Amino acid sequence: MIWDSLSDLLPGLMPAVYRGLDFHMPDTSIEPGRRIAEHLFPGIDIAAYDDTGKAQQIVTCEGLYIGDDYIAKAKMFEKAFERPGPGQLIHPWLGGMRVLIDGTADISFSDRELRVVRFVVSFKKIGFGGGAAYGGSTISKLLFVARSLIAPARGLIRRAEGSTLSRVRFKALQRSNRIIREAFAEVNAFEIVDLANQFLAIPADGLALYDNLSASLDLGFDAVPDWGGTSPVAPAAEAAAITGLAADIAVSQLLDVTASLTANATLAPSPTDKAIIIASCVFPFSAALQLSTIIEHEARDSATALRGRIAETASAIEENLVSLSTTSSVAAASDLLRTVIEAKHAAASDINEAIGRLPAVLRVELETETDAFLVANHYYGDDPALVEEGHASIVSRNRPRNPALLSSGALEVLR
Repeated sequence: MIWDSLSDLLPGLMPAVYRGLDFHMPDTSIEPGRRIAEHLFPGIDIAAYDDTGKAQQIVTCEGLYIGDDYIAKAKMFEKAFERPGPGQLIHPWLGGMRVLIDGTADISFSDRELRVVRFVVSFKKIGFGGGAAYGGSTISKLLFVARSLIAPARGLIRRAEGSTLSRVRFKALQRSNRIIREAFAEVNAFEIVDLANQFLAIPADGLALYDNLSASLDLGFDAVPDWGGTSPVAPAAEAAAITGLAADIAVSQLLDVTASLTANATLAPSPTDKAIIIASCVFPFSAALQLSTIIEHEARDSATALRGRIAETASAIEENLVSLSTTSSVAAASDLLRTVIEAKHAAASDINEAIGRLPAVLRVELETETDAFLVANHYYGDDPALVEEGHASIVSRNRPRNPALLSSGALEVLR
């Protein structure tokens, strides 16, 4: 079988980046510790030790790349590993960091793996590449980067608008506004409020379009009760149902809007249209990233699916931004491209951290009709306190017609 992508070979694997070169990292390890100086003296059996501080962390990475250009890519990695000075490593679990090569890297090929190059390399971490503004949490880093998308997106709109004639600019704004309105109307996610209504009037300029996008997303955030937290209510009001969207539904619909806009940007009739549309799609993408931090995943499969969808959406935005490299908006597009890449890896890092704490999903085949309680007792019986909770999770995930009589066939169980 010919593998065309790593998503087929290793599902769920996320990319890493070193000095701008992307690859996949199946395995990695970290060596933290202390610098201990040992002193040996003649005639004394017991050595003396001095703790001289925290040791420089060693991050070992196993890299993997598949593609028809694997030989050219190997040579690019060779040059990158030989470059002097520190470089930027975006780690799928640890995020961005500044690193130095520790010794030499091992680049290898095999006749059993066509179109594949592997390497093993160790880095000394000398600092975090994201800066102190992120803090130590993957959530705070993702929120910071997601919000940072808005400024370069606005800059791209202003640049595309300022480099064209007024008549051409108005036509491009007219077309782009219609496409944005249709994208929100087509998804129709926010039943609580119609976000497409924000784009009924044609904006006079790019600043007006920016205001409309910001206002629509503010309404979108308001439609998700969990985003603002649970506010205290009076006892008499406890029975009133809270109308709003669940965070996972809102994120899915915002990503749908983003995907619709990126598809339209690819077919845009002019560079000005493309720049305005692709900058506009960053707004719902930013909102989706922010709302993804409050999703409570039940199992690893849902978190992995969201991680893959965010990566796919970000890659589509990147492709459109790269296509602007021959236009007058290249500088603004490059600024936005860097932030989108950083946001993609920040989202992967945050979701990866959650995946490690989530239960896996076992897919079992029932040969005969079985009681759900017997299945729960089989998988959770080692701890009787978990049997009832396990039974409830089996029923909620599989939605059988009769929990006491599960049909034969596939069944999902959390472990």
